[in-house]
Amino acid sequence: MSWIPKNPIAPAELQTLLLAEPATELALLDVRETRWFVQRHTNLARNAPLSGLELQIGAFVPRRSTPVVLYDDYNAPDGATQAAAALLARIGYTDVHTLDGGLQRWVTEGLPAIDGYGTLVKAFGDRARLHYGTPALPVEALRQRQREGLPTTLVDARPRAEFEFLSLPGAHNHAGTELALRRFEPGDAAHVWAINCFSRTRGIIGATTLRLLGRAPDAVFVEDGVMAWGLQGAPTVQNAAPDDELPPESPEVLRGIADELLERFALPVADAAQLTRWRADDTRTLYVFDVRPTADPAFAGTAV
Repeated sequence: MSWIPKNPIAPAELQTLLLAEPATELALLDVRETRWFVQRHTNLARNAPLSGLELQIGAFVPRRSTPVVLYDDYNAPDGATQAAAALLARIGYTDVHTLDGGLQRWVTEGLPAIDGYGTLVKAFGDRARLHYGTPALPVEALRQRQREGLPTTLVDARPRAEFEFLSLPGAHNHAGTELALRRFEPGDAAHVWAINCFSRTRGIIGATTLRLLGRAPDAVFVEDGVMAWGLQGAPTVQNAAPDDELPPESPEVLRGIADELLERFALPVADAAQLTRWRADDTRTLYVFDVRPTADPAFAGTAV
């Protein structure tokens, strides 16, 4: 007698759910180990290896009535998917499905799969680069500018730990959205603000953000960043300390930038009453992100 998995969902049905408009809440979890996830996975899946699933599932899917779809390679009776489904049932998840035939059937039916890690974020960065025409600065051009003494300010957009591990000589360091909180003094016409990361994505997003906000209209991203710099034999820095920090911008200027963005893009704003209503809604998951450089402990653990 052939084995029939519990609560299976066919690949075509899952694809329909993923593309539905309006979107419905769904957690798609690849429960294979990361080395296999990186080789190939569905493009909207979150890697949640079975080996650490019990410890991580509360952060990934805090609401236990959320629809969850699990998959591994084949959805075999003794595979990771079935073990993960049993685990979630044991700890109280009530709407758990498994991908019928696993990733292998998904691919066999011609549905899309991708490789790598953080692929969607990388794709977003390149779409932003193309859409806004964010200019690139090849590492050889950056080295040439430095050799010729042309005015260039290099800013690494990675978190401090990554910067300290390996970075470019002479770089400042302000991670991610903190870039927008700093003062970018206008230089002469030849000056360039060069934003780098290890490869390209965070450099693209950083440079594009500064240009859109008007903070550094001449910002460029360093093409392939620290990786290309090192591969070309240029000296890198380990255990780095950043050059002097860029000065913080005044709260008044930052408030003005925020107000301008709200008006330009008609961004919705939630007040305290709206947040309270969202917290009370047990039919949807609410994630609250504190994007300030120093998080407020009062907002810790507010995903429900």
